[in-house]
Amino acid sequence: MCNPLNESHESINYWLMLNSNKVASYNVVISSIGTSSQKDWLGAGPGYMSSFVHIYKKKRCVFFRKFLEESCIIEGFDGTEKVCEFKGSTPSEAWKNSGILSKMNGLALFGLEHPATIEALKKHQIPKCQPKDWNDKPTMDKLYKYHLHRRTITNIDWYSLFFTWFNQTNSILELRTSLSKIYPSNYQFSEREVQAWHSFLRAAGCTNITPFKSDVSMVCFNFKFIIV
Repeated sequence: MCNPLNESHESINYWLMLNSNKVASYNVVISSIGTSSQKDWLGAGPGYMSSFVHIYKKKRCVFFRKFLEESCIIEGFDGTEKVCEFKGSTPSEAWKNSGILSKMNGLALFGLEHPATIEALKKHQIPKCQPKDWNDKPTMDKLYKYHLHRRTITNIDWYSLFFTWFNQTNSILELRTSLSKIYPSNYQFSEREVQAWHSFLRAAGCTNITPFKSDVSMVCFNFKFIIV
C-alpha cells in the first residue's frame, strides 16, 4: 500500500551520519511510504521510496531504494541514465551485494530507522484481524475506517454483517445477499465500492472461494472464514 506522507506530499528529509566525525553523511529523502508485513523490512513494502546522493565510479549519482513483493532494490542514476541496480532479500543484503557502503547498517541506509520514517510506517500500516477478533468493535472500526468508510454510504449497519455471520453455523457468506440486508433496496454498487468491501473482508480474515472467473459480477463473490 503506497501513500503520500501527508496531504501536502512533503517528504521526510534528514541527514544520515555514518560516523561520528561527519565524514560520511547523506541527505536522505523519503518520498513515499509503502507497507508490508515483512519484519526484516521494519514494516516497509512496495511503494516505499528513499534516496540520497553518493559517488559511484567518480560520478555523483542518485541512489533510490525501494521494495518489490519479495526483494529490496537499490538503483543508481546518473541524471536519467540508470548506471547500476542491486537486489537482496533484506536491505543489508542488497547493500552487501552492491559492494557500496556494504559494511554500513542497511536498514539505516534505506532510511527505515529514522523516527519520522518509523512513525509514517506505523501510521500507514494496513489494519488486519482474524474472525476471533470480530467481537472487538474498536478493532473492527479501524478496519472499517481504513477500507470502507470513504468508499460507501455512511448510514449502513456494516457491523451487523460480521456479527450475524460470526454467530451463524454456516461459515460461507454470499456477499450480494448479505449486503442487500444492510443497504437500501435497489441500491446500485459501484465497482470501487465492491472492491472496498472485498478488501475489508480480506483484511478481516476472510477468503474468497468463488470459483468464477474475474469477468463475473463482482458482487456475486462468496467469502469463507476459519476461526483460529
